[in-house]
Amino acid sequence: MSMNHGQRLKLLIFGCLLGPLLTNTALASKVDLDAGVYNFSAKNTRTNTSQSLSGLGSYRLGYRYGFFDHYELDLGYSLLATKTFSGDLSFGVDLGLNFFPFSYTKGIEIKTKSVSSSYQEHWKPFIGIRFNQRNFQSISSQYAGAGIQIGIEHPFQNYFLTTKLRYFSLLGPNNSNASQVDWFFGVSFQF
Repeated sequence: MSMNHGQRLKLLIFGCLLGPLLTNTALASKVDLDAGVYNFSAKNTRTNTSQSLSGLGSYRLGYRYGFFDHYELDLGYSLLATKTFSGDLSFGVDLGLNFFPFSYTKGIEIKTKSVSSSYQEHWKPFIGIRFNQRNFQSISSQYAGAGIQIGIEHPFQNYFLTTKLRYFSLLGPNNSNASQVDWFFGVSFQF
C-alpha cells in the first residue's frame, strides 16, 4: 500500500509532535504534596450578596508529567477546609500546564559507558495555566473556571521543596462567581 504526498506529510507532522513524548530524555514524573493558606471570595450577582474567607486549610495532592524538556502536565486534587482540618469543605480536580522558562523539568543527565552524572538547577521557576473544578459541601453546588500559577522548586537530596502561588476564578449556578488565591508550600518526589 503506497501513501500519497498528503498522507506522508500528515505522518511526518504526527511523528514530530508525538516523537518527543515517546523519548525518555526529557520525561520526569513528580508527585506533589502541598499545604498552605487561602483567600476565597464568592459573590451572587442576583441577590447582591458576597462573602470572603481566608486562613490555613488549603491542601493538594498532585501528579506532574514532564514533556518537551520545559513543560509539565499537572493533574491534581485540591481540598479547602475553612477551619484548617474541618468546617466547610471545598474539593475538586485541577488540570494545568506548567512551563519552566529557565530550566529543564527533569534536569540534565550525562551518561557514558563508565560514568553517569545528573545535574539539577538550584532554583527552577515555572508559570502555568489551569482549569479548576470545585464542589462545595455546604451549598451542594459545583463551580468551574480557569486560573494561573507561578512557582519555584529547589532540589534537596532526592526530592524538591516547592512553593506555588495560584489564582483562579470560578463560575457557578444562579449568577454566582468566586475567586480563590492559594499559597502552597510543599514537597515533590521525582521518579
